[in-house]
Amino acid sequence: EKLDGHNESVCKLIKLPDSIFASCSRDSTIVLWSYNMDGKTKLYQTLNEHSSNVNVLLSLNDFFFLSGSNDGSIKLWGKKDGSYSCIQTLSEPEGTWIYCIEKFNESKIIFGSFQCNIIICNYNNEKLSKIRSIEPMDD
Repeated sequence: EKLDGHNESVCKLIKLPDSIFASCSRDSTIVLWSYNMDGKTKLYQTLNEHSSNVNVLLSLNDFFFLSGSNDGSIKLWGKKDGSYSCIQTLSEPEGTWIYCIEKFNESKIIFGSFQCNIIICNYNNEKLSKIRSIEPMDD
């Protein structure tokens, strides 16, 4: 079965509730897919809010997930009335590429960039707030 989705490399996959999974790509999109019990997959929703490669996704809970991109943005996505939308964007300086995300604990999220920065954020009440950025060491 051939499905139309991304037109560039897929960078990350995550499972979401209700038999949905998400994929992100170098084509700047996040695609949500529906996978049912009889093995059929179909396009559920396409999210086009990033302006460059989407490198990483992280599921936070049944209603929210995060994405990081070469556009320097970290986006918080939420599900309401059956579809997902961007509910918050944190922007890093131009040229920052967000490459990895990890949930440190229930209230702390850590992001890493291609430029050697580490960004630590609080996550509560469906909101991200930046605590600090750890800069690369000078030689």
